[in-house]
Amino acid sequence: MNVKVKGVKENSRMLYTYHLIDRYDDITRVTAMGRTTAYTASIIVQLLANKVIEEKGVVPPERLGMNEKLFKKIMIELRKREIKIEERNEEIN
Repeated sequence: MNVKVKGVKENSRMLYTYHLIDRYDDITRVTAMGRTTAYTASIIVQLLANKVIEEKGVVPPERLGMNEKLFKKIMIELRKREIKIEERNEEIN
């Protein structure tokens, strides 16, 4: 999966590119789709249970991702589970 995001940050036009590739895990017998979706959902539930996420009610994932501190925590937890997401950013004209 590739995601490209263009926008303005601190008066600079930026391009962020995220690249994710994952495969079936022969040891756990979990599909790449299961790993990338269920593991993320599990991480979010754990953050809710530990009151790291304090919002109540239905919170869209996009809003969680906008919180830089929370985003970094999620990425760290995914890396622990060997889900690797490469991030590149560059200033564009």
